[in-house]
Amino acid sequence: MSQQGLRQASVRAVTGTALTYEGDWHALFDGKSLPVGHFNERLLRWINLKLTASYTDLAQAQQALATANGAYNWGSMGTFTATIP
Repeated sequence: MSQQGLRQASVRAVTGTALTYEGDWHALFDGKSLPVGHFNERLLRWINLKLTASYTDLAQAQQALATANGAYNWGSMGTFTATIP
């Protein structure tokens, strides 16, 4: 399974969905009542919520999430804890 597939599996473990990659993520965003919007906007909001941060750049936020999960970068990050208390 690819790293993207592993990230999707992490999201599915929380949402219980079996949608497209973006569909599974949108279900995760909906679960945290994030405002409707484009995928990248919602991903940035979710990462900021997850890390209790205020990134304005998605690439920087993705890098921070990867680092927090012990990965070199977003592309190399596989499974991770997708829950937010």
